[in-house]
Amino acid sequence: MELVFKRLKSILDLDQVRAKGPALAQVYLLGKALAALIIEVMADQATERYPMLFADAHRPVSTWRWTTIGRDFLFQAVRGYISWHHFLDQLPHLSRYLCISSRRNRPHQSTVATTLLDRLLRQQTLPTHA
Repeated sequence: MELVFKRLKSILDLDQVRAKGPALAQVYLLGKALAALIIEVMADQATERYPMLFADAHRPVSTWRWTTIGRDFLFQAVRGYISWHHFLDQLPHLSRYLCISSRRNRPHQSTVATTLLDRLLRQQTLPTHA
């Protein structure tokens, strides 16, 4: 049982509850539990259809891989399929979700580092007039 929970915790991201209140946390965890149950039903269907594949003692089906595949199919069924080209077409509309919020008022570390390096390099390459 512990191995099952550990696998689900990792694959379904149960170690990071994305909720700010107890009611939302409960909904989040119940949704994850429902996903785990649906994935288990999918595994049962596959086992019934191909019993020899799942009963092979020399090369058993990895439960980790099987759970990951089940999660991917389930997420795709919920979200629907999005092609890469459609995603690229919609990218400008997604910037608020992809870009760092301006509320933080903290400069991005790589931007600051690049700017400082540029200034240092320009100072070293400028000729000095004495």
